[in-house]
Amino acid sequence: MFASVLAAPALFAVSAFYVETTSLLWGERVGGMEQSGASMSVLQLKGASISPDDVKLFAMLAIIVTTFFASLIMGLITNGEAKRGLKFMPFFILGALGVHFVCYSLIKALFGSIV
Repeated sequence: MFASVLAAPALFAVSAFYVETTSLLWGERVGGMEQSGASMSVLQLKGASISPDDVKLFAMLAIIVTTFFASLIMGLITNGEAKRGLKFMPFFILGALGVHFVCYSLIKALFGSIV
């Protein structure tokens, strides 16, 4: 339960911020090189092939799937039947998504001004 509701959403928030930051930095660097007329014949710089929106969508889907299975495991442990854990599912999903968005907001507030 700790891994699916607290740890994974926090780590996904760090990953989403990292991809957003590197995408922004690479966009500025590649754009600046194109505007200055600098050319590199051997090495061509390109932006990231994975957008920050893709990472955010993946994070939310992975959190939902992980918490779904965590609720089934919780039902299996507490009652001996996996389907009895479905009652925990909405709370796990809402809690995990809440942790994700709070952690992402905190990280962006703390480190967003640095970038």
